[in-house]
Amino acid sequence: MAKPRLLLFAPTDPDMTASLLPRLAERFVVDQYESAADAVQAVAAGTRATARSNGQMRVSLRAKFGICLFVDHDFEDELLDILAL
Repeated sequence: MAKPRLLLFAPTDPDMTASLLPRLAERFVVDQYESAADAVQAVAAGTRATARSNGQMRVSLRAKFGICLFVDHDFEDELLDILAL
């Protein structure tokens, strides 16, 4: 069975990315983006994203793509719990 895809967008928090990538990669094919434009383009192409620091971006992603999960650094364990890892 193929792994589901997960888009990780954490451009200003390399510590969060470093903490999450190895654990997420166990269960997902992780697409990581540092550019908001690249992440939004990936979402438009059918991937899912996580974002938190930009309220306007959250509203836009929620309205356009139905994305409902936004996390910050130090919430990696909660994210992994939600994803059932």
